[in-house]
Amino acid sequence: MKVGNKNIKVSFIIINYNTDELTIQAVKSIELYVKDISYEIIVIDNNSKETKLRYELSTFENTFFYQLDENIGFGKANNFGYSKAKGEFIFLLNSDAFLIDENSIPILIEYLQKNENVAIVGGNLINENGQPNICHGRFLSIERMLYNYGLKKVTKEYFNEYLATASHCSFKNPTPVDHLTGAAIMIKRTVIEQLGLFNPKYFMYLEDMDLCYRYKKHGYISVLIPQVKIVHFGGQSNLNNKELSKRIKKEIDYSRYLFLQNITSKPVALSLFVMGKIINFYKRVKRKLKTIFYAT
Repeated sequence: MKVGNKNIKVSFIIINYNTDELTIQAVKSIELYVKDISYEIIVIDNNSKETKLRYELSTFENTFFYQLDENIGFGKANNFGYSKAKGEFIFLLNSDAFLIDENSIPILIEYLQKNENVAIVGGNLINENGQPNICHGRFLSIERMLYNYGLKKVTKEYFNEYLATASHCSFKNPTPVDHLTGAAIMIKRTVIEQLGLFNPKYFMYLEDMDLCYRYKKHGYISVLIPQVKIVHFGGQSNLNNKELSKRIKKEIDYSRYLFLQNITSKPVALSLFVMGKIINFYKRVKRKLKTIFYAT
């Protein structure tokens, strides 16, 4: 829907990092499926090695492109995009995700409008083959960290109920969840104005969990609406980039350390972080010694 600078209902924010073709696909899906709703699309390039998006996006209406001089991370790039946004609702859409019907955006808007205590809504994410993809999860906990380190044993049922930080949708009706996967979420602008968007300390990973936790502390909830289906490939920015792939585990570990400070003291969070480093080092040494032993 063609609009000027005022009365924009939804601002779509997409972060591009070496995913030009996917970003174009995401933009096209918005243009194709968002009807009778005023919107703008804000694309932030996080210092890709090479991008032609400035030219390719020039043909799309209500689409604005910003190219950063450095990769400032997923969260901070979205924060920058939000600073340019004018919409009543902010929709964060990964570059490797796209809409597949005309009903999703109206359903999300209506739910936020009707539920004052709901800050964030998301849908049932699926992969390109229509199979369930990760779309929500429990908050990270000390108990989950001990499980990760092999220091706590639980049943599969207990894990799925209380410790799973990344889960598929198993609901039939809109359901409050601890956190929603940030690949495709809609947020009330009024809540962002009150509590901010992403914590800039997170470079990538768990910034969505931290966001939902912070909002929940202030009385807001996050809701998964299974009737809304959105395709999310997942991890496309990291393909064919070995250097970046090596950083992923380090970023996840550090993001866990940051998040744990929400639920415990900084010394305890640091102790868990260091414990993980020691256990992983021990496992690597053990594997190497085993390889040497069998080689001889």
